[in-house]
Order: sequence, then C-alpha cells, then structure tokens
Amino acid sequence: MARESRKRKLVNLNPELPPEIIFSHILPRLPPKDLMMQCRCVCKSWSSLICSPSFVADFWNDRNKSTTNFLFQKQNRFFSSKIEEKEQQGGGNNNNNRVLIPTPVAELSYLSRCEALRLYRYDRVQSVHGLVCASSSYGGPVFILNPTTRESIQLPHVKHNALVAYNFGFSPLTNEYKVLQINFRNSDFQFNAFTLGQDSSWRPLQVDPAAGNVDLPFKIWAVVISPVCINGAIHWIDKSEKKIVVFDVGEESFSVVPLSEDCAQDFVDYDDNFPRIVEVGGCVAVYLGNR
Repeated sequence: MARESRKRKLVNLNPELPPEIIFSHILPRLPPKDLMMQCRCVCKSWSSLICSPSFVADFWNDRNKSTTNFLFQKQNRFFSSKIEEKEQQGGGNNNNNRVLIPTPVAELSYLSRCEALRLYRYDRVQSVHGLVCASSSYGGPVFILNPTTRESIQLPHVKHNALVAYNFGFSPLTNEYKVLQINFRNSDFQFNAFTLGQDSSWRPLQVDPAAGNVDLPFKIWAVVISPVCINGAIHWIDKSEKKIVVFDVGEESFSVVPLSEDCAQDFVDYDDNFPRIVEVGGCVAVYLGNR
C-alpha cells in the first residue's frame, strides 16, 4: 500500500503539460532537424501540426527575427550559412549591445547529391520557410525540396519555346505555398500558378495590368534575378522603369511600388550594377552591388 501511495504522489507531482505550452513554447525552440525527423513521429496529431503550413511559417518567422539564413549555389553544389544576432553578456536589451555572429559555411549534402538536381542545369534556387525551389531558365523540371526531411516533389513539366522564370512564395493569409511561372516570348507574357498540395497542373492567370497599375511587359531579367517573398508577396525590381513589381501570392494579383528619387538616381549613377531586393527585419530593402 505504501508503495502504491508513493507512485500516486509521483504521478501527481508530474502532471502533463498543456498542449498549448508544448506547441507554442517548446516545439518551436527545437532545431528543425529534431522537429521534423523525431517529433513528428510521436503521433499523428503532432505530425499533422508540425507539417501544417501555419506552424512552419510561424516557426521560421520566429527564428528569422534573430537569424539571417543564407543559401548558396556553386554549379551543382549547395551550401548554407547563417548570421545570428545575440546579446552580449551583461549588456541588457540595448540594441547597441547586440552582436552579429556568423556561422561557417556548410555544404547541404542532400541537395548536392540529389540526382534530380545533378541532371539539369539549375541556375535559380529560392528558399521560403526552409523549402527550396530549384528551377532552370533553360526549361528543365521544377523541384520543391525539403533539405531537413530529404523529401522532394517535382512539379508538372510543361514544354515551351519561350524564356521562363519561376518565383516561389507563401501567403500567410491563405497558408498556401505557390509557384508563379512567367513565360516570355516576343514581348508577350503568360502567367501560370501552381499551389502546392492542391493543384495537379498549372493554372493560367488572367492578369489585368490596369488593376495594379502594372505596365506590362517588363523586362524578363527583372523577374529572373533575385526575387524575394516578403510578407506574402513576391518582389522584384524592374530597373528600366525604376520600380518594384509585387505579386500578391494569396490574391494572385500584381501591383507596383515606385522607388524613391534617391534610389532611382542611384540606378543611373551605378548603371553597371544590378540592384537587388533583400529582406531586413520583415521589410523590403534595395541594395546595389558596389554600395
């Protein structure tokens, strides 16, 4: 009897943690590999939640507040690195006491050894929430890969006789990942979209330039170089028109953000450098290669 009473006391001293504590405060703190490879094997409910687009988006958005991740490509080899922002000991919460700590560049062996990527000349790699979209402007198939789980899918391949660009994005409003395909031939643009987990083929988009004040066609290299998905919209620069073209992933619509006069003048002064868009603290930033 005494032994049974002791067991009951031990059980009472270790109650189960509420699910909201586990899902909101514990799991998001784990490394991505442990989360995806181990925790999602606990039970079906855990796997369903961990793999849900909303959890994945919140997970990476929280990490990106203090960490900037980089993905590099050299021919058929892929590398990653990151810069972490940390507080100096005894420095308090003052921003002046925070330091940036870079990590060594490490090769992503899974991507480098991926047979599908080695067969084609992939010149464009984009990453959103840990997922990688690999595409080629030379007409090869498009792959969405997860380096953490080593899973991948191939999007429906459509043969075409035009220049093509692919842009990868996520909408926090609809919790959907989408790929925007832009075909360009003889000053004529065609737009198609593919929603991961829903579509089985590419959907043609009817774009109304007047609705978003978008002067189409813009230059094809504007959508090929350095597109970035920020806050549910894909951004790229049309240097010739000195503006930022925006594609809302959820609404599947275009709009334009005019550049400031100072920024536009820099394009003229440094014409040999192509401007690029980057994300800084959840905001859109533009930089020139020699500035």
